Amino acid sequence: MGLNAVSATLQRPPDLEDVRIAQGDDHEFRLHPIGKRVRAFLGGIAITDTTSVQLMLASVRLPVHYFPVEDVRS
Repeated sequence: MGLNAVSATLQRPPDLEDVRIAQGDDHEFRLHPIGKRVRAFLGGIAITDTTSVQLMLASVRLPVHYFPVEDVRS
């Protein structure tokens, strides 16, 4: 089973409920703070546990969760 990796680093969480981060060529990207605890496991090991996750919605892609780097186990 392969994993598709997508990464992004947020320098600081946005202060707004809903932030438009890009628009062009009829593609829109929006970033939403989740405001809930999110945990991710890989092989039974927790690799992240955070309340600072962001959800990116794009008109041309499936939703993607972005985790702060400091909340992801390395």
